[in-house]
Amino acid sequence: MDNELLRLRRFALTLGMVLWVYSLAGATFGEYAQVPFLGVNLKLTRPAVVEWGLVLVCLYGAARYAYHALVKSLTPWKARRLLEVGAFGPMPIPPGSHSPEIREIASRYVPGMEDQVSVVNRLTQDYGCIGVSGGGKYPPMVWFWIWLDALDYTAPIWVNLLAILAFLALRPFLPSPPSISLPPL
Repeated sequence: MDNELLRLRRFALTLGMVLWVYSLAGATFGEYAQVPFLGVNLKLTRPAVVEWGLVLVCLYGAARYAYHALVKSLTPWKARRLLEVGAFGPMPIPPGSHSPEIREIASRYVPGMEDQVSVVNRLTQDYGCIGVSGGGKYPPMVWFWIWLDALDYTAPIWVNLLAILAFLALRPFLPSPPSISLPPL
């Protein structure tokens, strides 16, 4: 993952966890909450705007990560598909077909299959495509790691969606009317 994608991932996961904890803890702002800001106490007369703002920022973070991670980047499942057909690359290939760089790619996308990855198609002396032998027919433990990798890669999306659903399920949409107690006659 590149640095930009890691920043988006961290941003989306942090916001999702903040909203998740905020919702599950039942936290609320008081009717007239005060927030110290630059030495001045700001009174929030509509604290629901802050809560819904957090929801919108979570939705924005999840959508932005989804766009950059799923649309603009090479996803792990796309990389595995390319490895299965021997079309991962073209990339700089060292002279040996079982170099540490190739094993590193295999350990990232198909953990446990490092010995089955090799140079499949050498385009030039220095560039080629790599593939994994027996691609798609992985042992159960490799399938487990592949599934766990996909779950982790998409975590910023589903954590935010679950946090938003928790917020919607645990919050009333309209504030309750103020209770008025009348003195006895």
